[in-house]
Amino acid sequence: AIDAPVEGPDGRSRWAVRHYNRGGAVAARLGDRYLRGGRSRPQREIRAAAAARDRGVRTPAVVAGAVYPAGIYYRCDLVTEVVPGAKTLAHTAHATDGTRAWLEAMAAAGRLASDLAEAGILHVDLNAHNILFEEGDATRAWVIDLDRARIRARSDSDTAERMLARLTRSVVKVGTPTGESLGDREVLAALRGKA
Repeated sequence: AIDAPVEGPDGRSRWAVRHYNRGGAVAARLGDRYLRGGRSRPQREIRAAAAARDRGVRTPAVVAGAVYPAGIYYRCDLVTEVVPGAKTLAHTAHATDGTRAWLEAMAAAGRLASDLAEAGILHVDLNAHNILFEEGDATRAWVIDLDRARIRARSDSDTAERMLARLTRSVVKVGTPTGESLGDREVLAALRGKA
């Protein structure tokens, strides 16, 4: 995070600069490069974040995006306002707060997935690392990494289930505060606030 020269859209004076990096199998080959053509990652994320915010979903305000052309590729950065004291859902699984805070965070993450679906936004990579919580508040979840999100005019029941299934797989990999191994059924119950 950096001190901002001016306040951002939400009046915050700290900004986060995120450099985009590839994930998955192509990461070893392409690193932080993306093929040029169409909308860039920052353009897509700015559009998706604006749509999410307009539709009542908590996501940090985007301040700027930058694209650095390099031949047929580009590299890029995104600047957003900082969520104060942000911790990821993955972090709550290993925090000293214990199981109660984790269950609150899980239920809030599940509500966030529902909020996204109701807003007509499909976050195709919703996982335990791109859901944030303000310091000391495990009940208000924020979503980040919307560059691959799909924006729809209306919601459908399948959207929430797809995001919850993706999030469930991620949480199973991360684990729990007690180190206990949980299956999909238990994690999904926690995300639905029924644990």
